Amino acid sequence: MANNNVEDKSLIETLCDLICNLKLCYQCSMLVFSFICTFCVSLFLNLSDCIFKMLTELYLSVFPCTLGLSIAAYAILIGFQSETINKLLQISDNGTKAFHVISASMIFNGLLQTLTIIISFVFQFNNIPLLFYISTFLACSSLIQIMDILLQLFALRTFVINSK
Repeated sequence: MANNNVEDKSLIETLCDLICNLKLCYQCSMLVFSFICTFCVSLFLNLSDCIFKMLTELYLSVFPCTLGLSIAAYAILIGFQSETINKLLQISDNGTKAFHVISASMIFNGLLQTLTIIISFVFQFNNIPLLFYISTFLACSSLIQIMDILLQLFALRTFVINSK
């Protein structure tokens, strides 16, 4: 149902739209690298309950800040002049729109960070080692994704400079 040119979409449609606008090759390589990092953490560190708790507390102190960074970066992107947004919405050579790709990356990263916070918080109460490994995997993925988002924001200077 459309209201004031805004469409109400179901959760499934929204998630499909998000996935369609992600750079899937990059996302898959990021997930593989994150899995390797998580495996190395579990293999090379002498992981005890004390270290589990310490790292989880670190996740709980760092990731709310990175989530704030992601939200602020997205707010900056949304705050661009309409001319710049129109340029970002033009279809590129590979058939994608830069605005949609950057937005999808930022939102996906925000979801990863939120899941990291939630799972770390649940681990604090349940002390299930699998939850620690899942939160470590999500944390690695999110940190790698932040670098990609920062590089995408750096690349946006072309659109900002050319739209003036």
